[in-house]
Amino acid sequence: MDPAIRQRVEQACQQGVTSIHATGSSPGFSTTTMPLTLVYPMRRLDELTIDEYADIPASVGPDMITKVMRFGAPVHHDELDPRLLQGTAEGYQQSLTAFADAIGLPLDSFEVRGEIARATEPTTLSDGSVIEKGTMAAQRITVAGLRNGRPFLSFRAHWFCTTHLDPDWNITGEGWLFTTKGDAPMQVRVTYGRTDEGYGERVPRRRLAVEAVDRNGHPHAAWRQREDALQGRSRDRGDQQQGGGLVHGDPQVLDVVKGEVRPRGQRRGRGAQDDQVSADGGDGELHDVAQAVARAIA
Repeated sequence: MDPAIRQRVEQACQQGVTSIHATGSSPGFSTTTMPLTLVYPMRRLDELTIDEYADIPASVGPDMITKVMRFGAPVHHDELDPRLLQGTAEGYQQSLTAFADAIGLPLDSFEVRGEIARATEPTTLSDGSVIEKGTMAAQRITVAGLRNGRPFLSFRAHWFCTTHLDPDWNITGEGWLFTTKGDAPMQVRVTYGRTDEGYGERVPRRRLAVEAVDRNGHPHAAWRQREDALQGRSRDRGDQQQGGGLVHGDPQVLDVVKGEVRPRGQRRGRGAQDDQVSADGGDGELHDVAQAVARAIA
């Protein structure tokens, strides 16, 4: 990036207390915070797969479901139109790239693909509209970061309107399933609970990059006004958790997760293999994620 443009972008982000890096719950928590925790005890990471399971009618409205996400549309192929995938994949590519850089194992390239499952019985949405049998009722989108010619960091979204699907994807609930392979392999499931409160109000939503600058790299004058309005609305609700953090602009948003996350064993010895969780040139510390994010958006 041209230094002058980069300076304008950085100033705009500082003024707006925000970031142009895609972050939030997913991508964000699911693709940086949790993975950094999982690799903490590992000296060698061979592969990480993140499976996301989201009940779409429980978290978004009918118009979004049928008009934007195209659920209920006739199915002519088993794969999603590639033109529909790039916008969805971009945020996950940013986040996985930042994580890979943070652990000193940068990615070479990405593969993106999307699959479709059909409803095996009609499903009625909240406005009375119906996802008919045989139409699109679930999407599985895979964003795979490749290293040395094979998948290394993969995010796989399962977005469904019903669990009665053909083919059967064996969906048993909502949340994330993290699977690591290496010298300390593990599998961790994170699920969402339900209360009498509005479920749609509590489900984490993906926060995409914000428009902090205009086409010429100048800060948007309206951004601070918008941010203040969001903060005020949050205070009016009395929901302090929604008023800060990664949702409405924490000054530490660029940090994502900072600091002392290290693999087991303090430093790599000479002759250690490249594919160990490590930082530059043999030192075992993980990179500061903020630096990785800065490189990712450069």
